Amino acid sequence: ITVSYGWLLPHYENQRAVLSLDIKLSKISHFIKGLQPSENSEIMITTGDKNIVIGLQTKAKNLLADYQPLTNVADIDNPELLHILQQPDSEKAFRFRQDGTDWWGLINPYTLNSEQQFYVLIAVPEKDFIQELKEAQLLMIGGFFGISFLTLLILRSHYRITKQKTKLTKQNIEILEKNKIIAAKRE
Repeated sequence: ITVSYGWLLPHYENQRAVLSLDIKLSKISHFIKGLQPSENSEIMITTGDKNIVIGLQTKAKNLLADYQPLTNVADIDNPELLHILQQPDSEKAFRFRQDGTDWWGLINPYTLNSEQQFYVLIAVPEKDFIQELKEAQLLMIGGFFGISFLTLLILRSHYRITKQKTKLTKQNIEILEKNKIIAAKRE
């Protein structure tokens, strides 16, 4: 894919400069593999007109085996990503239901220049991040009980030290009183 940007040169009449950048589709595919937000999530990158797939990462329906770069979006058999593709650009995640499963989707436009852009679509099954939330919740509960246990140990230790200090103070007072009695008998 070639991305280009042109502009008029300020000190030369009617002369333009053009900067072009070639992006290999294999680099985009490698980039998409690194984006995988969950085990069952699906990602697709399309052209700005949302007609051509530039990159696709999905585990459902074994699409990667049949997928060829620059495939027409109509040839992709992935209802979750196609549902997201039909949504307006909002850059906010939204929830939807597809084939009895709750999903969260996001379509995010990336503008390369005034004439070129592409879209990144991400679909994540709700059960994937609900499981992560449950694991985080269990971790927090375990941490709470761990901190509570340590707090109880510290309080118990503090109580014992305070009790020993009180006992020593009483013993010191008794010794001082006995010393006074002994000193009085000596006199």
